[in-house]
Amino acid sequence: MLIGRFFGALAVACALSLPATAQIQDLVPHRALYKIRPAPAAAGALPLNASGTMAYELTRTCDGLEWRQHMDLTASGGGQDIRLEQTWSGSESLDGKRYRFETRSKHDGTTQPVIRGSAELKEDGTGEAKFTSPATRTVALPAETLFPMAALAKGIADRKAGRDGFDYRVFIGEKAEPPYRMTGILGVAPRRARELPPPPGDGDLVAGMEPFYMHMSFFDSKEQDAMEPSHTWGAAMLENGVEILGVQTAGSLRFEYVIERIEKVAMPKC
Repeated sequence: MLIGRFFGALAVACALSLPATAQIQDLVPHRALYKIRPAPAAAGALPLNASGTMAYELTRTCDGLEWRQHMDLTASGGGQDIRLEQTWSGSESLDGKRYRFETRSKHDGTTQPVIRGSAELKEDGTGEAKFTSPATRTVALPAETLFPMAALAKGIADRKAGRDGFDYRVFIGEKAEPPYRMTGILGVAPRRARELPPPPGDGDLVAGMEPFYMHMSFFDSKEQDAMEPSHTWGAAMLENGVEILGVQTAGSLRFEYVIERIEKVAMPKC
């Protein structure tokens, strides 16, 4: 559940020459449960009460990855109360070229239209996304578009190669619009992430691994000259693709989630 990346010197050329499959296949299958809590308030911002849970499962198939993320969030502050239930599921091929997605959500008890579709990239890097719900629509994808797992895998590879910043096009599919422009930094994880104890369950998936920090700002592609992102996402990540702590911000909504339990998921017999 993530995204971010970048490199240095000769390592850049070497990493960029690797096929996407060499990176995506290194993301470890797992189940993780997170507790939602108030995030540290930004300077000059009012604190927001937030609580709930987030459950995430990443599964390996013979030709790709499948995932399901369910969030149950209650938040209040700044004169507003929010209750959000959302499930995001998808699958992505190991070569990073085929992607299927679906989002189901309830906002303050009201069921929202299901968002569903698929996307595919051609050999030249361009592609097309086809939405089948809530309405049929086709969206062109420019060259160098990344789908979520390819973006995450590339971010990890870029961090290993020494990059400290990134600027990518990422297509998620939560709305029928071109990919986001996603910019940000790669750096040292905050102390509260570095000092987290291994969670219950299969703690060996995280024990002894040093987290790094990915801070991502998402800009709508149609807002070519936007100075402010539509939303941001900060994540303390491990090199195997496990997120141990995250912070999400959209307008006045800001919350943090921290890992509470992790379990291994078996690899397929292919």
